[in-house]
Amino acid sequence: MEKKVMYCHNCNQEIEIAFSNFPGRHDDCLKCGADLRCCANCGFYDRSAANECKEIISEKISEKSKANYCDYFTPSSQTGNNGDIAKKKVNFDDLSKQLAESLKKLK
Repeated sequence: MEKKVMYCHNCNQEIEIAFSNFPGRHDDCLKCGADLRCCANCGFYDRSAANECKEIISEKISEKSKANYCDYFTPSSQTGNNGDIAKKKVNFDDLSKQLAESLKKLK
């Protein structure tokens, strides 16, 4: 049976799944406990698309990281980006502090 790899949207844990056995609504990441069958782990998830989904007929799902019953779910092979966003926020906060300190020195 063909295997496919997906990554948890929350912690980027690699998850190997059987191609014909997508995660179910009650499946969680073994590392962090995040829901696996959710928009944030779907190949159709796109923040720039209508309803943040490339699937035209999809209904609006407000909580993208929570399990849902969408029939169009297909596991994404992309890594999650929550970790990247957190790192960028820390970097931004550090830069903001450095800027504030530099401005104080100029006064």
